[in-house]
This record gives sequence, structure tokens and C-alpha cells, in this order.
Amino acid sequence: MKKYELTEETREVEGATLKRIRRVFDGLLGGFLESEANLSHEGACFIYDDACVFDDAYISGDAEVSGDAVVWDSAEVSGNAVVSENGIVGEDAKVCGNGTVSGSARIWGAAIVMDCAIVCDNTRVCDCAIVCDDARVCDRAMVCNYAMVCENGAVGDDTMVDGDTIVYGSQFLATRPMQRAKVQRLAGKL
Repeated sequence: MKKYELTEETREVEGATLKRIRRVFDGLLGGFLESEANLSHEGACFIYDDACVFDDAYISGDAEVSGDAVVWDSAEVSGNAVVSENGIVGEDAKVCGNGTVSGSARIWGAAIVMDCAIVCDNTRVCDCAIVCDDARVCDRAMVCNYAMVCENGAVGDDTMVDGDTIVYGSQFLATRPMQRAKVQRLAGKL
């Protein structure tokens, strides 16, 4: 059984024509999809407000995309993950588990935000970077390449973590201006 339907209201985004959705059981208007292939009819997943999902992006499980968030290309949002406000998830990035992307955070490449990790504010997580466990990336931080922020690690305040750097435990990195974080390096372990 279908849990939502496409309405006639449209929006053009990046050359794609998206249609607003309406939840069948209560008539709630949701966000915008390019096609039904973008949002599963299984689980409680939904796209709210003016959020947009298009290309081959896919929302499943109990995930929520809301506000003015955008999920595009081949990105996936699953489990109980949340992408909200002006968050953008693109390319082959994944947000899963109880991961949260909010504020004006941007996730792209093959980056993964998972478990109970939070990526917020005006941050960037890209390439093959991973933010997991109870980690937090906030302010204007950037985590890229094969870097990992895990356990209770936190990165913020214009800090850049890249290469094969791992921020873990209860480490908090915050430096100005943008520079490479000098923490535990594990050559070739990722």
C-alpha cells in the first residue's frame, strides 16, 4: 500500500522537475521528489516541509528529511537518520543509523555519517570521511579524505581534519584559522 502520493505542485531544482508529496493516511503535504524511486513506501520515512530529494537519491527506513534540506545524486538517508534545516547530502554520501545532518552542513563524495553522530552548522564532510559513534562536527569544521571522527570526538571552530587522521575518545579540536588538525595518525589503517 502506498503511504504517499505525488501532487501536481512542482518545483524546478538543478534542471529536475520535482513534485510535492502528500501522505495518504492524513493528507499532510510533504516535501518534493523527482519520482517515487526517491522515497520508500515502507517504514515511517518521509520528506517534510520544502525539502527536496532527486536524481537517484533514496530515503528509507524511518529517516526524515525536512526544512529546506536537499538530498541528491546517489546519496542515501536511512535508518532513523535526520537531514534538516539547510543540510545537503549528495553524490554517494550516506547518513544512516541515528545520524543527524543539520544547519547548513554539507555531506558529499562517499562520506558517511552514522550511529548517533551529529554534523551541524556550516560544516563539510566529504570524500571518504566517516563521522560515527557519538561524534560531533560543528561550527565551520571540515572533515575530508579518509579522516574519521568517532567515539565522543568533536571537531569545530574552523578546524580541518583530513588525510588518514582519526579524532577519537573525548578529543575536541578547535583551531583558527583553518588548518590541519595534528592528532593521532594511523597510516593506512582506515
